[in-house]
Amino acid sequence: MKLLAVMPVSTSVLLPVMASALMVSSCRRVGYDYWASTTISGINIEVGLSQAHPFLAEYKRTVLIGNDKRFKLGIDSGGLSYINVFDTPESLVFQTFYTHILVVDIAMGKATLEKRPLTQTEIDSFVGAFDFVDLDDYQFVGGDENSTFNPAVVKGG
Repeated sequence: MKLLAVMPVSTSVLLPVMASALMVSSCRRVGYDYWASTTISGINIEVGLSQAHPFLAEYKRTVLIGNDKRFKLGIDSGGLSYINVFDTPESLVFQTFYTHILVVDIAMGKATLEKRPLTQTEIDSFVGAFDFVDLDDYQFVGGDENSTFNPAVVKGG
């Protein structure tokens, strides 16, 4: 029979670890490390972020539309976690990087990932962005709340 050595753990080490685990879990939704939601034109939109790297700010991004449409946006490779949202008459447009755009045709329920700059119609239809407003607070920030944001000149993601 083998005996395993048990190392004592001081409460000064254990309590902060437990507290941080509780804080992180409070902003999680099942399957995601961070998530935020909003309603645009009567449609529920959610964005979920899943950690893609054990300690870097790299995330797998998923957009959920309504109750049943899920679109993968791929991995951001460097903390560019915000996603700009545009509501055009034909579609919802998600800008994940300057020229990386997910166009979702709501009526057809299909999406295309395109590499192109935004059109003027899309720029004029900016409604907000999913972003971290604090270290552990990922949420949707409406365009009217972020008056300094200009999607025409932003080159981030």
